[in-house]
Amino acid sequence: WFGSQRYSDDLDLDVLGGEVFDLRDRVDGMLRAPAFVRLLKLQGLAVSRASKPKQTETVQRWRFGLLVAGMDVELNTKVLQL
Repeated sequence: WFGSQRYSDDLDLDVLGGEVFDLRDRVDGMLRAPAFVRLLKLQGLAVSRASKPKQTETVQRWRFGLLVAGMDVELNTKVLQL
């Protein structure tokens, strides 16, 4: 990503096939999964909030905040599927 000319603050994913609800349910489940929560915790991270402001046939978007151990500021993140 960092060497890409299209580098930006958000993460875009291209998904081939499947239904909107499939990806939505999988991402939602991953954000809540105990294994994912533990992996984040090992790195000093935690998801503080999550939302899915856009879920259409062509675009799916999730936003979530990350808390970083030792920081007072929440980091805003976004995952976007086009």
